[in-house]
Order: sequence, then structure tokens, then C-alpha cells
Amino acid sequence: MNLILKVIRRNFSDISDLGTKCVGYYSSQKLIRSGYYLNYLSLNQLEDHSLSLMEIEEVLSYFSTSIFSMNSKEDIAWNLAQNCISRLHFEHCVIYFVDYDRKVLVQTAALGSKNPVGREILDPIEIPLGMGVTGFVAVSGTSRVVPKTLEEPLYIQDDKYRMSEITIPIKVDGQVVWIIDCENSEEDYFTDEHKRVLEAIASICSIKLGRMIVNEI
Repeated sequence: MNLILKVIRRNFSDISDLGTKCVGYYSSQKLIRSGYYLNYLSLNQLEDHSLSLMEIEEVLSYFSTSIFSMNSKEDIAWNLAQNCISRLHFEHCVIYFVDYDRKVLVQTAALGSKNPVGREILDPIEIPLGMGVTGFVAVSGTSRVVPKTLEEPLYIQDDKYRMSEITIPIKVDGQVVWIIDCENSEEDYFTDEHKRVLEAIASICSIKLGRMIVNEI
């Protein structure tokens, strides 16, 4: 049975507790913890690249606990790309920062061929707000799954042409501040399950970023 993940925040009090609130006690359909619950909806058919419940648990637990002690947005972005998204077995990912002053998306961290070594981004590009799938998501604030990029007029090729794409906004106080953009060489690779897991990761990230922004004021 494939599982779709949905994370809903309730009365969040301490990000250090988020890992244990998100994972731990499982019932057949719901996991409930103080402050958070995960609701799992079943699909009728298992897909070859679907995520197991254990993988979902590992990814959310790792990311929620690992970012707790981080005080740098750069550290969080690279941790998100290299140590979190990589656990989903994606072949390519770029984290974009939304620069509203210049009205562009700036590549901040990467996984795959865009990241040849360390924290280096190969041939970084900037995308104007509203342009491409990432620019559209930055403006609309809604996630996009592109099953076939050949049929998507908004698709912008970066280092190479890939066949499918998923793009998730990270928001703070309703404003998109970062973008998670993942691509794959296979058509129809990304599922609704992937979308829900990435949105859960984005929700965790938004809490940490929100607190960092408040402390900067």
C-alpha cells in the first residue's frame, strides 16, 4: 500500500520536539502527537519509486532535528538539498532564494550534477519572478508537479534537459521565501506522495526560517 503524507501544524511550541511529534506512534490511518499529526491516505496501487513509511519517517525526523541547532540560512539550505532531499532518492534538486528587491530567484544550494563538489553550484543561474515553473510557483505560492516537461511551456532548461519536475514553495507568514525545485530524467516520475512529503519538509523549514527572521528584527 502506498502512503500519501499530510502534515498539519497545531499549536507548535518548540521546534526541538518536532522530530518526536512527527514520528513515533502509528495507527492504521493517523499518527497523533502533541502539536502535530500526520494523516495517511492510501492509494490503490504501489508505484516503483514510491516512499515507504519508514523512509518518510526517517526524512522528517532527520530534517526536523538537524536544523534545530543551525543558525545560518546557508547551512539550512545545503542541509535541505544534500542531506534531506537526497534521502528521497531524487537525482537533482536546487534550492532557490527569492530576492524580492531584484525580482529574481537565486540558486542557493543544490544536489546532483549542479553540485559537483562541496557547496559549489555549477553555472548558477537567476530566474525572474514569474518566469519558468519556479518563477510561477514563487508568484502563485502553490506547488506544481510537471509530469512531462516536453509539454510544459514554462519549463526552463538549466544544466541539462530533464523530463519531469516538481516545485514546492517555502513560505514565511504567507510570503514565498525559498523554492524547492527537483527534476528527474524520467517522465511521470514525481507523484502526489512526493508532493505531500516535500510540502511537509517545507512546513518544517518555514518554522525555522520564521524564527530566524524574527530574531533578526
